[in-house]
Amino acid sequence: MFELVNTSENKLANKLSKSDSLFTLSKIKNDQLVKLVDVVAGENITLQLAELGLIGPVMIKMNRNVGSGPIIITVRDTQLMIGRNLASKLLVELIE
Repeated sequence: MFELVNTSENKLANKLSKSDSLFTLSKIKNDQLVKLVDVVAGENITLQLAELGLIGPVMIKMNRNVGSGPIIITVRDTQLMIGRNLASKLLVELIE
């Protein structure tokens, strides 16, 4: 049997395992400030995020992350609501 391997998930797991200071945006708590380090996603998603101003390095403030549902962040004085799955593809580093 062949096993389907998701290369984005493998790249993400590899980067997280090599650093104690990197997290996915979906793991960040309310009111924390982070810096976007990398986007581990396909080209289309990366381009869409860039159109929203999510192109690194940029500061992101977590406004609302309650463990389920969308995440609300502030990027460059603009509030954005993004899905939890998308947030799990953004690698960030804690500032505060």
